[in-house]
Amino acid sequence: MLQEIEPYKFHNEFYKRDLKETDYYVYVKDGKIAVKDNEGIISLLRVKDIGIRKSRFLFCIDDMGIYELKEDIEWNDFYIRKDKRTFKEIWMEFAALEALRLINWYKKNQYCGYCSNKMKESDAERAMICPECGNIVYPRINPVAIVGIVNDNKLLLTRYANHSRASHYALVAGFVEFGETVEDAIRREVKEEVNLNIKDIRYVVSQSWPLSESLIFGFYARLDGDDKVSFTDNGLDTAVWQTPEEIEHIEAWSLTSYLINNFKEKNGNVFE
Repeated sequence: MLQEIEPYKFHNEFYKRDLKETDYYVYVKDGKIAVKDNEGIISLLRVKDIGIRKSRFLFCIDDMGIYELKEDIEWNDFYIRKDKRTFKEIWMEFAALEALRLINWYKKNQYCGYCSNKMKESDAERAMICPECGNIVYPRINPVAIVGIVNDNKLLLTRYANHSRASHYALVAGFVEFGETVEDAIRREVKEEVNLNIKDIRYVVSQSWPLSESLIFGFYARLDGDDKVSFTDNGLDTAVWQTPEEIEHIEAWSLTSYLINNFKEKNGNVFE
């Protein structure tokens, strides 16, 4: 999955750090990230190539600093990942998207949502503080629940209509609402999206997903009762039960693809 960057290690600790020539810049324009194209090999901008500029420290991958480049520069090559990997090295893909998440968060929180005054960056932690009313804002993380519904040796795969990824099968998923546990959210989403009941909910793995500012919790659950699917007005237009043999292997960048591939590879035995 996207966060599997071994042997590199992600360090999100907040601290003061001096910019080094071996560090990387993330320069964002119109929501897209600037990249360097070296004979087809795509990479982030290196400090040694751009020079020391006004920047903001974001985090480290091993001892490589990832910084937001805060000065405007002339650049032609930009990207934002949607359906496939852009960088040759997975750690750089992860770093670029997590950096984009943080940069967008800083931009969205320049003013206090309570009293409208200008916010300031904290010197002690990754937070924005209002000097007038004391309001503190931390990077936003939206909890999401996703579930692979298992019926004997079949997995329920769904598809959204009129969606950028409508050609890809997905699993039932949704944001956790206020007052809910993650398990409650799964039960509600399953009922709302496909009108099914589930039982034996089993947690599998989680994933940070920067494009939606989410922390996604992945589960499997067994069907409880009738397997007939019906849709409400939620955008889904397809739901099929497939055996491991019928499921096509897909590139496992997201938690969705991981759960689907894992079901296939374990021949449906995901509760053992």
